[in-house]
Amino acid sequence: FAHALILSVETTEAEKCPGVVKVVTGKDCKFRYGDNIKDLQPMAVTKVRYIGDPVAAVIADTAAHARAALDKIKVEYKPLPVYTDARDAMAKDAALIHEDMDDYWRLPTLKQASGTNIANTYHLVKGRGEEGFDEADVIIEGEFNYPLGSCAAIEPHGTIVWFKEDRTIEVWSTTICPFIIREDLAHSYDVPVSDVRVHTPDLGGCFGYKSDVTTEQTIAWIASFVPGRPVKWVGTREEDFTSTLLAHGIRTKMKMGAKKDGTLVAIKSTIYHTGGAYADTAVNVTIASTHNSTGPYEYKHCDLTGYTVYTNTPAVGAYRGYGHQESQIASERMMDLMARKLGMNPLEFRKKNFLSEGKVNAVGETMWK
Repeated sequence: FAHALILSVETTEAEKCPGVVKVVTGKDCKFRYGDNIKDLQPMAVTKVRYIGDPVAAVIADTAAHARAALDKIKVEYKPLPVYTDARDAMAKDAALIHEDMDDYWRLPTLKQASGTNIANTYHLVKGRGEEGFDEADVIIEGEFNYPLGSCAAIEPHGTIVWFKEDRTIEVWSTTICPFIIREDLAHSYDVPVSDVRVHTPDLGGCFGYKSDVTTEQTIAWIASFVPGRPVKWVGTREEDFTSTLLAHGIRTKMKMGAKKDGTLVAIKSTIYHTGGAYADTAVNVTIASTHNSTGPYEYKHCDLTGYTVYTNTPAVGAYRGYGHQESQIASERMMDLMARKLGMNPLEFRKKNFLSEGKVNAVGETMWK
């Protein structure tokens, strides 16, 4: 299920299977982690929020024994409404994906909407904002969608975690953020940072989704039940798609105004970010997508809003341009449409409005050589 309460997890038969060392669930997990919002847990505790949310794991002497034992685990669920699009999850009557969202630690700059699935709202205004459209001679509107995807590196995610008997932790993982993993694990397990060592071997590709904590906390939680014995997990391609970070699903609604001579005057953009079941890494992507939705052009007036929305899809994270290209596709299509409306050459229209030296972008930065 993509969204359901966990009523029971029966592991007795799995524990009797050949080669099984331990069966682990999220039961009794008390901590959350995250760098922007602590909304993550290493395994599902009371509910699953997307297909791929880990419910139970088997530690065994071989991968074949582990897979065989997994088939013996029985889970009883109570299905809940499922939302795979930010707009549906934002509906007033939408079921909450995180009922206790207000209790999560978060950066003070983030603004959740209590009683909704909106994890953060980012709003940026330059000049007179939307009121500035009264200075425009021509106004056009459009809506553009960039779907969810996967980085799909040639090597899937893999992690080894070893909880040593002296309470130090050693990790080998397909990651490019060893220091974040080290800090997170040290905080989660209440050990000094110096007692956590993270190794990063040569990677078979990344493209972004190995630059945040993904499966490391889950494998660490599992390994914590067998101190003294390293635990290894290497994801299948299916697991890499469903249980690690996706590329972002972003829908952009845009309104653009210009003078008859081709001078851009005002822009309003609204970003609806399908942020996944956990929004810790999504919020930064939304912010980047929102303030970059103006593209490399100067507007006198800007009204930009980005919504990071909890949905019943895997969490999203870094992917190539980190949210920039998703909204700039909308910006560039709108530039073509506006040029056509004005009867201008699209290249000359762009050259007229580029952020050249002395011009000011949406966040108030003055361009210089």
